[in-house]
Amino acid sequence: MQIVAMDLDGLGYRDATVVVVGCASGIGAATARLLAELGANVHAVSLHQPDQRHVAFYPTDLSELGEIEATASALGRIGPIDHLFCASGIPVTRRPLDILRINYVGVREMADQIVPSMREGAGVAVVSSSAAGAWEVEMPTLLEILAIADPQDTMTWFESHPEVVADGYRLSKQLLIAWVARSAPALAQDRRIRINCTAPGVTDTALVEETRRYVRDGFFESYPHPLLGRSASAEEQAWSLVLLNSSLNASVTGTTLFCDQGVTLGMATGSLSRHH
Repeated sequence: MQIVAMDLDGLGYRDATVVVVGCASGIGAATARLLAELGANVHAVSLHQPDQRHVAFYPTDLSELGEIEATASALGRIGPIDHLFCASGIPVTRRPLDILRINYVGVREMADQIVPSMREGAGVAVVSSSAAGAWEVEMPTLLEILAIADPQDTMTWFESHPEVVADGYRLSKQLLIAWVARSAPALAQDRRIRINCTAPGVTDTALVEETRRYVRDGFFESYPHPLLGRSASAEEQAWSLVLLNSSLNASVTGTTLFCDQGVTLGMATGSLSRHH
């Protein structure tokens, strides 16, 4: 269903200064497009030039700390930032340490460096994944990693704990959820800034298509889609992200919105199985 953006000014994006990290494809690209349609001034941060309308582009490789610092510095000169969206990520098919360097370390470092340039009462939204389900079980390990402030020291920890790293992808997404939850109280108390994340389920994006080469045959075919009867589109996931980060959600921070058609919690409670 097409939603008319002009009817949605109450979401608070018209004329807002918005930064979208990871907007060249997938959910990030759809998010940037929706925000532009909602009247936001979109500042695009990604490795490749996005097709979506934007007021400025900041080419950035999230695996390079120097590029992150340069981009954050440039964004600090555009005036108070109203909303930050972080949708960057590489799939499970890549090297585990590369995945963690971009999906967690790079995203966290970019957000941490942009937040000082955000206005009081601003909002941050991060894309995690339903692959992070049951992340609370790993809380002691996640908190140990989160306590490492220096990005290089974090990578050293990963290098020395291959048994924890595993494929890198699940851990990276669990860390994002834990980081959001851990960061929220201080951001709220100090700056009245909200930070939340979404955890999309299977979505029709290039990342999922690349993942098909990694998972066993029939994995996606057996994956349930109880609500839509199909995989979600990038635009459907983008709407969840945009709505979550709207200023209308004034009391919501530190939360993760599982956008997976009820699959994660359905499986956790036994009301749904993969072959449901």
